[in-house]
Amino acid sequence: MINYIKENFKDKIDTRKIENIFTKEDLKRYIENREKFLESSKKDKIKEKNQKIGNILVENARKAEELDKNKRKVLKFLKEIGFDLVPQEATDSAINMINSSEHFRKMLGLTGEINITEGKLGAYKEEKRLTLNDQRTFIKLFNKMLTGREDLPNAIDSNGEIRFFSSAADLDKGLAFSGEKKNRIAFLLGSNPKGTIFRNLGLLNK
Repeated sequence: MINYIKENFKDKIDTRKIENIFTKEDLKRYIENREKFLESSKKDKIKEKNQKIGNILVENARKAEELDKNKRKVLKFLKEIGFDLVPQEATDSAINMINSSEHFRKMLGLTGEINITEGKLGAYKEEKRLTLNDQRTFIKLFNKMLTGREDLPNAIDSNGEIRFFSSAADLDKGLAFSGEKKNRIAFLLGSNPKGTIFRNLGLLNK
């Protein structure tokens, strides 16, 4: 039987490993050891595969947590500058108009599209985290929505601290606005927020 195996299975198994097997008992022992080896090898492969899957899941969870953290930072930033105090229909319309035209973006000093959900604030970027440049870029745009100028009412320093001013004179003196930001923004936008924003951005009749 052993010679039969060597002769007929030489293309399927390494017959060199059974060259020294001459009895059925030796063959049985070889087969048992081979089965144990294959079973152990199979378990190792399954373990390795599970470990790889585990590593992928951990990395995906880390990325998701990082993305959620960045989204929270973006929302906190938008709240700080008063973006949430402007009617969403007005800001959505302006953003859609800006995103529809590279000409508009260049005109407004933007290097990328705006997508609040994805944390894209008008500055081209490779990384997903909120940067000081992102904040400065969007503050200039939002200020222009409110007043037609980039430096009011929000100002941000090199440390990322944001302050709200009611006039250029107060900005020069460093006197931040102490009243209700909501009321001030409502006053700036008037009875037609969308029209005011489009006019301030220079998007009317473009």
